[in-house]
Amino acid sequence: RAHVSTAATPPRPAATRRCVAAMAEFTPPPMSDDAIERALDEAPFAEWGAPLQALAASVAAIRPSLEVDAATFLRLAEAGVACVDVRSPAEYAKDHVPGAASTPLFDDAERAQVGTCYCKKGRAAAMELGLAKLRKKGGFAGVAARAADGRA
Repeated sequence: RAHVSTAATPPRPAATRRCVAAMAEFTPPPMSDDAIERALDEAPFAEWGAPLQALAASVAAIRPSLEVDAATFLRLAEAGVACVDVRSPAEYAKDHVPGAASTPLFDDAERAQVGTCYCKKGRAAAMELGLAKLRKKGGFAGVAARAADGRA
């Protein structure tokens, strides 16, 4: 699924609705963009809940997004809506949405390291490793800047 701001959200399973409702009840403390970035850079992985929710709220306030099905996404891509593919170069080369800009989060070797970590140590360890690698590249802001500049 892709996230864009122009289509209705499909019905969600009951478990998903309960999870979304529980998240909606939690109000993260107000955090500036700098405070969010510092918390994600400096705090241990287990303490990222509030900063990630604050980041999500900040992004949603700027540009609300909705889930769309594959057919709608392809129509939007054909209409010129920007599509940024953040998968590794090998994954992009294997297949991608026509016209999608490749701005990988990880090179192929890094992607393999994160995948191996996931298999051996689990999701949390893989997320921590992946985010640590991403921080060395300027974090999400660095990826966004590369995408905006058209750099991989």
